[in-house]
Amino acid sequence: MTRATLAKLLAFVLVLVTACDRPLDNLVGRGSSAPIAMTIEQIADTGQPGQFILSGTATLPDETPLTVSAVRRINPQPNDRSLDGESRYAILDRTSAMVREGRWQAQLSLWEISPEGYYQENWQLTNSKGSEPELANLAVDFWATLEPLDLAQSKLKDRSEVFDSTLNPLINFTPSGEPYLKVIEPKLVALPSARAVVPVSLPEQERTTWKERLMLENPDIRLTEQPPIPFQANDNLPLPAENLLR
Repeated sequence: MTRATLAKLLAFVLVLVTACDRPLDNLVGRGSSAPIAMTIEQIADTGQPGQFILSGTATLPDETPLTVSAVRRINPQPNDRSLDGESRYAILDRTSAMVREGRWQAQLSLWEISPEGYYQENWQLTNSKGSEPELANLAVDFWATLEPLDLAQSKLKDRSEVFDSTLNPLINFTPSGEPYLKVIEPKLVALPSARAVVPVSLPEQERTTWKERLMLENPDIRLTEQPPIPFQANDNLPLPAENLLR
């Protein structure tokens, strides 16, 4: 065996060993990518009444829009047959978040201020049936979804595994059969009970005379008489004829 033949044989063995050490997904279709995943990592209280900051991850292309929502389930009344005993769901707040470098973040405000000045959730502000606080579920479900239209317009539409519910637990379908991605994270959030601190607006300052303003700024000053005019009678000199208004 010549030296050139031996060198070629060694090179072939080296390539074969290197290929065996590579991950399988690099050998089967170099264009394949990681499986689709979405998470809600944290639901943090901001310190402001009813406000939360949500953050999470998503193996989605940059600038993919997500819809982030807070939903509370309202149980039916015991004797309510209007909805056949089905629960209702109140969307407390909803906003958008953009995926950037595999992460996303959004802020939600779950409470509003009633005309009486109390914090309340939006379903409590209505007078519809089933709005009693004792019927509300103790937990709020926080959702992160890739809506059907956004999913259809994304770069994921050509990946068949995204739309296979047996392979992707995130996949859901609307009643009309449109696919979308959804992840839910529940959190115990008590119903609001405190009164909102509404700042008192100052009324506009009334128009006053210079004398009244002077007394307001200097309360020790008491002007009982009009101050004398600092002019003498002979100070009233006649105007020249050319200065008279004609």
